[in-house]
Amino acid sequence: MNIIIDLSAPIFFILLCIGSGIGWLLWRRNHWKFRYWLIPIFLCYTLLLLQLTVFPIRIFDKENLDKIWQGAGKYVVFYQLIPFASIKNYFLGSALVQLVGNIVLLSPLAVFSEIFLRQRPKAWIVVLGVSAVSLLIEITQLVINLTTQYPNRVADVDDLILNILGIVISVIITRGISKSKKIRKALHRIFYH
Repeated sequence: MNIIIDLSAPIFFILLCIGSGIGWLLWRRNHWKFRYWLIPIFLCYTLLLLQLTVFPIRIFDKENLDKIWQGAGKYVVFYQLIPFASIKNYFLGSALVQLVGNIVLLSPLAVFSEIFLRQRPKAWIVVLGVSAVSLLIEITQLVINLTTQYPNRVADVDDLILNILGIVISVIITRGISKSKKIRKALHRIFYH
């Protein structure tokens, strides 16, 4: 028996509605300063992030798992811990989409932290906090792989490196944009009451 745990469209929609409803209740009670429509956007981003980094999770019974290991045993990889090995392969294999995707993947979290947090945190705190999310994703991928004995997603140190690069770029751009009074005023009208 094989099981695939996935975040299908109906489940995605149900989680988005439930999360948005809970967000709306909290937003109404706490009188948060940001506009409500940011909550469903953040939840949608979070669910898409989970879909891209964790799901689907494949669980095979012992018989099928043995067949997989017999056919591809030495090629099965649960993790990659050599820095810049995957990045080099992205360039050699023309997989620049993967490279850019890993850079951009967590950048929105840096932007959301700027919007949602009442007091503007120092840049290094944002970078450290969002980098911790990247590390958590890679550890989760590794734990899932070791638990299921199947490489659902490869935990890769280069993903962590590229995610952190994207976070730093996002923080620099966000902080640079916020220095302009006109842009800051326009963004304030868009995101806050």
